[in-house]
Amino acid sequence: MQINNIIFLLLICFCFSCKNSEEQYKPKETNFKLSSFNWLRGSWKGGIAKDSVSSLETWVTDSNGNWAGKGQMLLGKDTVNETIGIYKVEDRVYYTAKVDGQNNGETTHFLLSDTVNGEYVFSDDEHDFPQVIIYKPTSSTTFEATLKGMKHGSPKTTVFKFERAH
Repeated sequence: MQINNIIFLLLICFCFSCKNSEEQYKPKETNFKLSSFNWLRGSWKGGIAKDSVSSLETWVTDSNGNWAGKGQMLLGKDTVNETIGIYKVEDRVYYTAKVDGQNNGETTHFLLSDTVNGEYVFSDDEHDFPQVIIYKPTSSTTFEATLKGMKHGSPKTTVFKFERAH
């Protein structure tokens, strides 16, 4: 009898320890409000001074409260344009980027994965680089956009510093 009880208990533990794989990989849900990005409204100029990279981002909201932006980066004589956005689907918030000439013209969607210490962390582990984008207001007139991830097998971090354009 004792062995049957032990087997029965092990079977029950095994059944309860198994989780539906869909639940394990379900993105985090959030009650996050898009109005938390009100600080982002307007035009921002900046870049990476040490690499002679300059950038411009302009952000507006639409009638649904979603954020739409345009970005432009000057790399020497080359100009890279992107369409960016922050929007909510159900209870999930995404940062999107569509960069001219990259990803076969497809938009990349980064899920808001964390909001800690004033940082808004978006991630897409499947993207080549970056896998993480962090927006962090540093004052009422400045913010940092940090790109992180693996590139060619090595960890890489790039920080863009922006200030409000007047």
